[in-house]
Amino acid sequence: MTTQLEEQTTNVVGARMKRVEDPRMITGAAKYIDDLKLSGMAHVAVLRSPYAHARIRGIDTSRAEAHPDVIDVFTGKDFEHLNPLPCAWQAGGVENFVATPRTLEIDRVTFTGAGVAAVVVETRAAAEDALSLIDVRETCGVLAATAEAIGDRQVRNRGTIGGSLAHADPGADYPTVITALGATVVVQGTGGEREIAADELFTGVFTTALEQGELITAVRVPALGAGVGAAYEKHRHPASGYAAAGVAAVVKVDVGKVTEARIAVGGVTGTPVRATAAEQAMIGIAPADEAAIVAAAGKVAEGLSGAIGDTYATGEYRVHLAQVLAKRALTAAIEAAA
Repeated sequence: MTTQLEEQTTNVVGARMKRVEDPRMITGAAKYIDDLKLSGMAHVAVLRSPYAHARIRGIDTSRAEAHPDVIDVFTGKDFEHLNPLPCAWQAGGVENFVATPRTLEIDRVTFTGAGVAAVVVETRAAAEDALSLIDVRETCGVLAATAEAIGDRQVRNRGTIGGSLAHADPGADYPTVITALGATVVVQGTGGEREIAADELFTGVFTTALEQGELITAVRVPALGAGVGAAYEKHRHPASGYAAAGVAAVVKVDVGKVTEARIAVGGVTGTPVRATAAEQAMIGIAPADEAAIVAAAGKVAEGLSGAIGDTYATGEYRVHLAQVLAKRALTAAIEAAA
């Protein structure tokens, strides 16, 4: 027995069909939502953080406010009385809406895509232009940039810097960066609170200076002052996202010369290593002296004895990567210092 559906299918499959087009689509006369312009209508666009974790040092909206099509610009401080957003239910099952998202973040972001500013404009095109004119400054941008390159989106939004440091994976990114920054890790245990310098925190593969029962409660990172730049470069393992080799550099430039430098290498040995020979070689060179930067980067290998290897990268290859990445990180740090 042939069903009506089968008969319809038989008549259609393989048969020539006359194409039916909406003449308005063909002639360009069709209207889309973006074409609608009602009296008094405005567009709102939100500037969102590309980083999972970052502290906001300041937001400069002056250029966006000067845009001729911008009606107004808002930051988190303008909506402080609405942060977090009111809901019809107790968010997270607790009082005062603790788990409810903020309208716009005020001092820090804790997940990728968090709103930091908003513009109200007359057209969508103008909204995109206005967002590009907003300048959001971070206290230590290298940490935010590092977070952006960790693992994948799920890892970045669920993981924490404290968890990464306590885990002490040789290929993790945060240990290398906080070592170069000269950060201090605060830990809490039954015996009270104490501080551990980043240089002293990592003692071996997956091993730290934390005592039994101690937890990391804070990481204190020095704010980068005027003339100081920092950068992190890594060779990403294609499967895990961990660093087969990673180099973090912090450089201070004063009166046309490098006066201070801190360089840390991760992913090559069991713990992050300070490249002191390379640091000393950087002192006194001109920021534009590429040959001197390359020479200093080559000295990174001097502190990388006992390099680890696996099926993806041999120890020798990781050392070579560290030298290449050191040159890139130093160059980027010098540019950031300017």
